[in-house]
Amino acid sequence: MFARIAEITPNNAWSDLLQRHLGQVVDEIGSGACSPRQTMGPIDLAESDTAFILTTDVPGISAEQVDLSLDLRRLTIRAEREIKRDESLRPVLQERRNGILERTLILPKAVVSDEITATVADGVLTITMPKSAEVTPRKIKVN
Repeated sequence: MFARIAEITPNNAWSDLLQRHLGQVVDEIGSGACSPRQTMGPIDLAESDTAFILTTDVPGISAEQVDLSLDLRRLTIRAEREIKRDESLRPVLQERRNGILERTLILPKAVVSDEITATVADGVLTITMPKSAEVTPRKIKVN
C-alpha cells in the first residue's frame, strides 16, 4: 500500500513523510500502544467586555468528572469517562470508549482565576472566566 502512495505522489519528500507517519500509526494500532487519552471535542470561545466564555460538548460526563486547571493563561480541561455496559450483551459495534478526554488551550488574555465558574448542563460544559482588571476595557477621564 505504501509503495503505491509513493508512485502517485509527485513530491518524494511528501511521500516519504506520509509513509513514515502512516507507518507509525499502523504500528501503534497493531501493538495496542494507543493511549486511552482522547482529545476533547470542538470548543467555542467567546468574549464580552468583562469575561471569556468557553463551551464544549461533554456528553455522558457529569460535573464531578470534570477537572479544570489554570496555569497563567494555559487552561486545561480534563474529564474521565467510564461507559457502563450491560455485560450480558455481546457487542456488535463499539465506538464509545472509556478513557480520559483532555484539551489544553492558551487564553488570549489573563483572567481572574479565583472567579472562574463552570457548569455542566445537558451535556455542555460552560466555563466563564472574568478578565483580569489589567485587560478589561475602561474609560479614562481626562482632566
